[in-house]
Amino acid sequence: MAMIRKYIDKSLFEHVSTYTDAYDLWTKLESMIQNKTPRNKAHLVRRLGILLIYQKGYFGTVKMGNHVTSKIVGIGEVTLTTENGNKLVLKEVRHVPEMRLNLISVGKLDDAGMNNQFGDGRWKLYRGSMIVARGKKEGSLYCMQGKIYKGETNVAQEERKELWHKRLGHMSEKELEIFAKDHLQSIKGPPLELVSFYRSESGRRKEHILDLVHSDVCSTSEKSLGGAEYFITFIDDHSRKLWVYPLKRKDEVLRIFKEFHTSVEQETGKKLRCLRSDNGGEYRGPFEHYCKAHGIRHEKVPPKTP
Repeated sequence: MAMIRKYIDKSLFEHVSTYTDAYDLWTKLESMIQNKTPRNKAHLVRRLGILLIYQKGYFGTVKMGNHVTSKIVGIGEVTLTTENGNKLVLKEVRHVPEMRLNLISVGKLDDAGMNNQFGDGRWKLYRGSMIVARGKKEGSLYCMQGKIYKGETNVAQEERKELWHKRLGHMSEKELEIFAKDHLQSIKGPPLELVSFYRSESGRRKEHILDLVHSDVCSTSEKSLGGAEYFITFIDDHSRKLWVYPLKRKDEVLRIFKEFHTSVEQETGKKLRCLRSDNGGEYRGPFEHYCKAHGIRHEKVPPKTP
């Protein structure tokens, strides 16, 4: 009852404010929709703020924690917007008016092909490699912050190609299409605009690509699914093109740099002339020897400087 009242629009509440039973309240709202024209009906559904994919009736009972048995008076579908902006569709949701909390079954999420990860008082829900939702442990339950999605009902949402291109760090169009097959229901949009690798916007930058490449090693706040705790970046000073490689250990820096060096010279037909980094240990010893052997000038700057 409290949940229904919480999510209906204030302009509708005056019509149902006298109702005390959740089932009667829902029936009233349903009748209000049925009495509308198709155009106004769609508007009213959006104003309700609840996805009305709902079938009322008697669907058995559930036993509460205090051993009281409560009736299931309906089954429906709800779409939540999680705190990180993703949409989580919950199907076969049981409507139990006497239940105070909204509970989500981990088993049902697992049946839907999602992965649950628990640890250190935190919960994460994955769809493939993407985090769909997360929560924290409060008492004996894991609590998630989310809102009822107030979009169009019963309409599959098409994801825009340009939006996901930006979300995924300007992933190439081909890689984005491969990613979409496994992790996105639909992704549409015009072809992505090509950005020239040779563009230079400032006279302070080097005149040609690979004249100078900046590099740095950074740590991550959490270990990745692949076990990486660090990542190394390479930024071309002329074009500002960025390469990022994950690292499990810092001693992998030289191996990754060799891969980067070979691939970037083959791709551009240019020679890497200078690499600029801080004076960290991962850039010394064998790394310095490799640069000297291949004619790459290695400039070192104090840590945390541009």
